[in-house]
Amino acid sequence: MYSNYLVWYNSDICKGIKLMYPQIVLHAICRESESYLYCQVETDSVVSESGENLMSFNNEDDDNASMIELHFVPITPANVDQMFVAMSECSALHPNVEEGEEEEGESTLFTEELLRQLEDSKKNDEEAGK
Repeated sequence: MYSNYLVWYNSDICKGIKLMYPQIVLHAICRESESYLYCQVETDSVVSESGENLMSFNNEDDDNASMIELHFVPITPANVDQMFVAMSECSALHPNVEEGEEEEGESTLFTEELLRQLEDSKKNDEEAGK
């Protein structure tokens, strides 16, 4: 893992994939029959290590048409936790802010205070409806 992109390379078949962190919409640890790193990736420009464009979707009507799911299964399953931490740290260096949604420097953090305000607002709405 690098700070600007994720590279997954299989030396047995001499193939790999390179993803820029803003392309990675979601990542999580999955612990089913084997532990792996689960990712949802925007596929507008997924390229292989050789530079070959693997996928190209440009269907604006279907939000899910430009997403794929990837499972990164490490040789040593115990490494999945370290992979997740490293990926989280690198992803934090590349916040994904949609144009027009937020002004530069502005963001909403779900702090305890904000959650408390939301709960109070919900209670007030419920009481007003009685």
